Amino acid sequence: ITVKQDTSALQSKINDFLTKFNAVTQYIKDKTGLDAYTKARGVFAGNTTFTSVRSQLYKKLSEQVTGLTSGNPDYLSKIGITFDKYLKASLSDTTKFNDAISSNSQAVQDLFNSTNGVGKKLETLIKPFVESTSTSRGSIIDETKTVISNRITGIETRITRMEARLKLKENQYRQQLYKMQDLLNTAVLQGNQITTQLSYYNSNQY
Repeated sequence: ITVKQDTSALQSKINDFLTKFNAVTQYIKDKTGLDAYTKARGVFAGNTTFTSVRSQLYKKLSEQVTGLTSGNPDYLSKIGITFDKYLKASLSDTTKFNDAISSNSQAVQDLFNSTNGVGKKLETLIKPFVESTSTSRGSIIDETKTVISNRITGIETRITRMEARLKLKENQYRQQLYKMQDLLNTAVLQGNQITTQLSYYNSNQY
């Protein structure tokens, strides 16, 4: 009988975490970048708050974890988690992961959950984006939504005012056109009257 740890459940959780990480970083990339084919700008293109958080997410996942017991893995790459050329994170070496779990599962746990662990770093980074930082301020995302909403309201207000001014201009032009039409009708009528009088005068000369 061989007794060994079943790491499949843990691998599944790690893969689920990495899948969500990749989805977040890809979403931020799509919304803050420029489409190479259509040249369309993402809705947050130029917003340094969100472009920087993507860089910070990569940094937290790839940098060294300090404060661990000497000799324990201090990079995720040492337990088989790496980035490919497209910056997609994955558990690329399951053998290395299983070996790390088998030899010292606590060391792997510390890599994620210690004071300076990857999980704690990501939590510290993301928390201000999704939770209020004080009683007077909302999360960064809530604050951004408020700013954008205020901008949209301001734009809509300006559009309404501009439409009102355009409506006034339209009415002015219409009144001027009506007046011009009346003047033209009057001129035509007077021309017809003059023509009639001249015809009558000419006919009486003979």
